[in-house]
Amino acid sequence: MVLADWLFIAGILVMCALGVWIGFGRGLAFFTKGIFGIIISVFVCYCFGGIIMQIPFIQDWLSAFASLWNSSDNFFCILLTNIHLEIIVYYIVLFFIVQLLRILIVNIISAVGNSGFVLIKVIDRILGVVLFLCMGMLVFMFAFQIIYWVYGTETQFAKDFTLAIKGLFNLDFIYLNNPLSALVNYVQSAI
Repeated sequence: MVLADWLFIAGILVMCALGVWIGFGRGLAFFTKGIFGIIISVFVCYCFGGIIMQIPFIQDWLSAFASLWNSSDNFFCILLTNIHLEIIVYYIVLFFIVQLLRILIVNIISAVGNSGFVLIKVIDRILGVVLFLCMGMLVFMFAFQIIYWVYGTETQFAKDFTLAIKGLFNLDFIYLNNPLSALVNYVQSAI
């Protein structure tokens, strides 16, 4: 085992300890407030907005809303038609609905996790370990992705780095085949 393997094990143990100490409810509340909560809401709107838009009554609402300015031939109404104001308003409304649902769900989960029942506290701590392990892995892969962006695979630093992390857990494989790279490539192709 190399030093990177020991650091990886230490990171896993720290994340497990934090998960047991903080729990799922409080951890979820921490990870979903502030800018992270907004990013989560935007991501949910991006992923599901097009699907929700296909619901027939939403389509009818969008058509009725767009018809308010489609019938006029003045510059302002043509501009509203060209920028599809109805879709902009739809996504703004969807964002606020997702924000409210996110806050409501997180508060309910946090309140249940902080209840006095022993079984619920045990489940909360177990789910806390899972949550913190997932967040730790996400940070770990994000750090690898940043190193990959900066140094790539062909530089001397990248070769030394992959050699240094090649051990029991094959962290070099994660570095070279980071799942976040697929997400980044998908987002870049969508833009």
